[in-house]
Amino acid sequence: MVDIDKIISQIKCVPESGVDVGIRQGYAALNAQRENPVDKETLDKHISWVKEYLADLIQKAQPLKVPSDYIYFLEYYGGLWILRDEYYFGTFGVGPMTEVWYSSVVSDDADPNAVEYGFISIGLLSFGKSQREEQQIYFSLI
Repeated sequence: MVDIDKIISQIKCVPESGVDVGIRQGYAALNAQRENPVDKETLDKHISWVKEYLADLIQKAQPLKVPSDYIYFLEYYGGLWILRDEYYFGTFGVGPMTEVWYSSVVSDDADPNAVEYGFISIGLLSFGKSQREEQQIYFSLI
């Protein structure tokens, strides 16, 4: 298994980056990440949605297997982004900062062709300030 925690600690040191929190970090961490904390019932709905999404993802991938590193990343960190003058990189994630810092796993920003070919769109690298498609690279899992 890749040392996801070590990689994340290195990404946290990059200026202009953000690492979200996932459901495995608990209620306090999930609420601390939000600009406006929410009640336990709202957090429970978010946690249920993430669990349902991951279970559905694992089921849809069969007979293949979704990498355990990816599941761990989504459960523990939810998502991340890095913004530089030359590029933007972000995962499609499930954390509380989804659609604020980075796009959701079910976002329209995901590769529109991925599902058609049996892929799971997991991230995007955009070069420069342009949103032109030829300056974007999608990351996917099969």
